[in-house]
Amino acid sequence: MMKFAVAACAFLIAAAAQAQTAPIGAADPEAITCNAPQLVAASKARGWPVCVQNQMLDGLASLASAPVVDRPSGEGDPAAVTCRARQNLTGTRIMGPETCALNSFWAKLAVDGCVLSPGSRTILRLGTTKVLRPLACTHIQGRNGTMPPSFF
Repeated sequence: MMKFAVAACAFLIAAAAQAQTAPIGAADPEAITCNAPQLVAASKARGWPVCVQNQMLDGLASLASAPVVDRPSGEGDPAAVTCRARQNLTGTRIMGPETCALNSFWAKLAVDGCVLSPGSRTILRLGTTKVLRPLACTHIQGRNGTMPPSFF
C-alpha cells in the first residue's frame, strides 16, 4: 500500500511539472496560445503580453527580429515569423496582446477572409466583431485537423 501511495505521489508531481511547461490552449501546434509559462519572459522583454503559435514556444528568440505589422497577410517566406501589432479590444481602451505566428498561419487566414480577434483568442471573418457560429471561421486547417474557432 505504501509503494502505491509513493508511486501515485510521484506521478502527480510529474504531471504537475509537465502541466506547467505545456502550452494551455488548442492541441494543434499551429494554434495560438497566450498563457503558456514560456511566454512570461518574452512578455516582460517586450513590455506587454505576447501570444504565439504553440509550435513556436521552444524558439522564442525568433521574436526579437520579427517584423511587427498592423495586418499580417502571410506574404513572403512561409517559415518566417511576423507579429501583428497590438489592437484595441472591442469596446474598450485596453490593448490586446502582440501576436506572433509563421507567415503560413497568416496566409491561411487571409486566403479565407479571416482575421485573428484583437484579443488573439478567436478566428473571425474580416469585418465582424462577434463570435457567432455563422460568423466564426471554422474551416481553417491546422496540422491536427480543423483549428478551433476559439483558443483557450
